[in-house]
Amino acid sequence: MTDPTLLVLASLADGDKHGYAMMEDIQRFASVRLGPRHAFTAPITRLEGRGWIRPVAAEDPAPALYHHGAWPPPS
Repeated sequence: MTDPTLLVLASLADGDKHGYAMMEDIQRFASVRLGPRHAFTAPITRLEGRGWIRPVAAEDPAPALYHHGAWPPPS
């Protein structure tokens, strides 16, 4: 599997993660290294727009933590 969108979803399936943690997880389980453009911009924006993932509110100024949303996503 090399589709960045599916890789992001697969990474979030076992819990919330920051973008960097997703990139490291994806490299570990899929042996695919996603650069920041692929890991953050395209699939995350697309998945957020569809309601499949959402940023988790954080009290500190750390990078956004993402959560896989409810399934099935809202239509």
